[in-house]
Amino acid sequence: MQYKVCSMDNDSIPMKIKLFIFAFFYVFLTTNSLAGTEIGDLVIVTKDSVPLRTETNNQAKIAKYADVSLQLKILDISDDKKWYKVKIGEQKGYQMSHIEKYWGFHEDVYQESENPNFEIQLDISVLENKKLKNAKRISHEDYLGRLKSLVLDSAYYVGSTYLNSSPDMSCSPPFSICAQIYKPGYYFLDITHTDSSNSEELESRYKQLYENGITTPFYEIKSNLKIETINEKFICSKVIMAKPGCYAEDYIGTETDILNNEVYTIKDYHFLSSFPINSEYLFQQS
Repeated sequence: MQYKVCSMDNDSIPMKIKLFIFAFFYVFLTTNSLAGTEIGDLVIVTKDSVPLRTETNNQAKIAKYADVSLQLKILDISDDKKWYKVKIGEQKGYQMSHIEKYWGFHEDVYQESENPNFEIQLDISVLENKKLKNAKRISHEDYLGRLKSLVLDSAYYVGSTYLNSSPDMSCSPPFSICAQIYKPGYYFLDITHTDSSNSEELESRYKQLYENGITTPFYEIKSNLKIETINEKFICSKVIMAKPGCYAEDYIGTETDILNNEVYTIKDYHFLSSFPINSEYLFQQS
């Protein structure tokens, strides 16, 4: 499961952040189902510096290395089903251009199989009132634009995810959602079509969401089968750009930090895991 957080301000530090949570939860979710993998499927890199090769053997030339959390699209499968021919499965070609095609070993990537026994919710919260469990979701657009009409008498959180107006593989299930995270700058704040009385009121709402110091990605699992354990690895992957923007030619490199790697004993049918992060960390280059 992968969360991508995009700064939307030209004054921000130039980087794009992926908050990648990779969780195996047993009994009902397993890794790398070879039989179910098909051409056109999306897979995700689960290890750091995975070699992508020109041919289907471990001695073949390494064309490049793929970083953990890179999403790939399967173009072909070897006869023994151990190698996938892949291209980048994200809208922006940062680590790979869209014309590059290489072979990757099946154990280096993960494909999430469909299973009717469970459902997973992914989200990013920029403000919480009480606990996230059973909290009502409020969109960041509604909080900024029509706060006076919202009923806030119970636990709630403000989710910052969005759907791109055009098809974007980077923001689509099963692995990813995208969120808007602003840092900082107010030039885009426009009280038109909001219920704010003045610009100061709208700016105050903005600060409550994006200047409270915490960004909280989380996932929630509901299952028909009892969850025994979850092995959760939380990785922050920062795509560093030469200047603010999303152009591939400005890509410098990727920084990766493992923020959490734990095994949890659940023995229940429901599990929610959140990982509050200092917002400043997301925009700091090492």
